[in-house]
Amino acid sequence: MAMVAGPVPLLSVDQVDIALAKLTTDADRIAGALVALESHPGYQFLSGTRRSGRTATEFDRTKADIALLYQRFDAYRAVVAQATEIRARRTRPGTAELTELSALLRGPSIELATEEIPLQQRNLTGPATVTNRMTLAQLVAAMDTSFQRATEIVVAADEVWTAFVGKADSLDGALDDARELAASLGLGEVRDPLFLALDDIGTGLADLRARAFADPLALYQGELGQGAPALGDLDALAAKLAAVRADEDRLAAVRVDVDNRIARARTAIDDLVALVADAQQARATVLDKIAGPAIGDVPSEADGLRARLAGLSDAVARQRWAAVSDELNALATATDAAAARVRDVLDAANALLDRRAELRGRLDAYKVKAARSRLAEDADVAGSYQQAHDLLWTVPCDLRAATRALNRYQQAIAAKGSAG
Repeated sequence: MAMVAGPVPLLSVDQVDIALAKLTTDADRIAGALVALESHPGYQFLSGTRRSGRTATEFDRTKADIALLYQRFDAYRAVVAQATEIRARRTRPGTAELTELSALLRGPSIELATEEIPLQQRNLTGPATVTNRMTLAQLVAAMDTSFQRATEIVVAADEVWTAFVGKADSLDGALDDARELAASLGLGEVRDPLFLALDDIGTGLADLRARAFADPLALYQGELGQGAPALGDLDALAAKLAAVRADEDRLAAVRVDVDNRIARARTAIDDLVALVADAQQARATVLDKIAGPAIGDVPSEADGLRARLAGLSDAVARQRWAAVSDELNALATATDAAAARVRDVLDAANALLDRRAELRGRLDAYKVKAARSRLAEDADVAGSYQQAHDLLWTVPCDLRAATRALNRYQQAIAAKGSAG
């Protein structure tokens, strides 16, 4: 700003002393603030890195602001020193000294820079240059603006880097653990997708760390001084790692329990073999005892299942835990399905034998009823009984014919009983 015309109000001696005391105290505070700014971890970090992007732009402005702060602070101290020297001349300064002191302390005593006036703004008798000046109060206000702006950049960069390092270091540790587990599971040897995912996460983390180191303000969201670190990319990597680790843990659980699972699979196949034997015996009995039974062959799949189980040894030796787990699950499903098919034959055989036993039991019950009704000696009733009995105790038994004969026996008892 240009020199302001007009006289500056004259200060009293006490006002001069109070102003000088405050300016001296403020000078110490300004010096301390500048030292604190340059000692701040964020400033030290930015000064020691090869910056890029938004951070490079903002920190270049910060360095310019700090240089200007020191330049203006020198001007500030020069005026204060000049005023202090004038005040020290006399115990009770006169009007001349007070006028000079008032101009220094309250007037535009700070010369900023001399600038050339653009040609189009000049006139024939006017100056070719203009000197911009400001008061001490205006200088401090301008310095405070520059200081706050520089502080916002330094603090924002430090907030981002501090938050990033905390999360990134934790993620690095978790990644190391996941890689160690992957190695123990043999995932690297077979280039398992989980192993490749860990490589991708490691590459992504290294790239993000380099970005955060060179341009931390690129990871700051919002106005400087009002926003916050934006670490969504880092959080996404952490979520991806958590998913990979969960899959690794499942594979580790397979490895720990593989012997038990193989033993359970072997037992299930042994149980299937026993079930097949029971079904074959029951079917043989039906074929012997029942005429023309509607019963299929007993499926025998145990040998194929045993072969599949034996084939797992190679995958176990190569630590192909995902393949081992998938095959064990498939084996369990196949064994259950095979057992269900065998059970269908066994149930069908037992149902036929149970049907014969049921018909025999009903024949005995009707015989008792006939005796109670004094019909046992009746020729028609006795003949019906004998026919049903012969069919039910003939081997092989024709269940359909026996059922019809039993029904005739029942009807004969009913008819004779109602006639009597």
